[in-house]
Amino acid sequence: MKHIFFFEFFFFFFFLFLISSNFFVTLFRAKLNNMGSKRTKEDLLDIWAKPRNIIVGIDGSKFGDAAIDWAIENLVRENDTLHLVYSYVPLMEYVDVEDGIVFSPTQKEQDKLKDHATGVVHHSIVRALGEEPHVKIEQHILTGDPRMCINDLAERLEASTVVVGCRGRGAVSRALLGSVSTWLSHHCKRPVVIVRVDD
Repeated sequence: MKHIFFFEFFFFFFFLFLISSNFFVTLFRAKLNNMGSKRTKEDLLDIWAKPRNIIVGIDGSKFGDAAIDWAIENLVRENDTLHLVYSYVPLMEYVDVEDGIVFSPTQKEQDKLKDHATGVVHHSIVRALGEEPHVKIEQHILTGDPRMCINDLAERLEASTVVVGCRGRGAVSRALLGSVSTWLSHHCKRPVVIVRVDD
């Protein structure tokens, strides 16, 4: 009889222990879930408020203009910085094989290229945003391959997005003629938006 009472007593308290344990475990999990949801909301707000670097490749054409327009209409927020990138290949010294004459570009010719680049960027800004832009803009006039210039800048600035225009060519034409947008879509580690414009 005593043994029976002992087992009943033991199972009764064991049952109470299970109930109370389950209650506290459930309560603890609920608390964790609430904490997690609060952190998630705060994280989302922080992400939304955090300034971003958005890169747009331009070249003075309607394709570059379309990329700027798309970025302004769809991406740029109040605290963001819009980076407009124009790159060009500087004039290089070369030799005329037939005559053996060395042609060296003058500083004036090099400056003319740079002035042209500056004019393209300024025109793009005024066309899209007017004389007094309402968003923060930084201009980047770089020398070298446009693909590498844009890609390297995107990595250096930890850009949130890279936006480039694209001619409305078919896949074969792009493969034969080459494309900055195609190259970036395959090699750039940052998100790339390609704005397609028909020729």
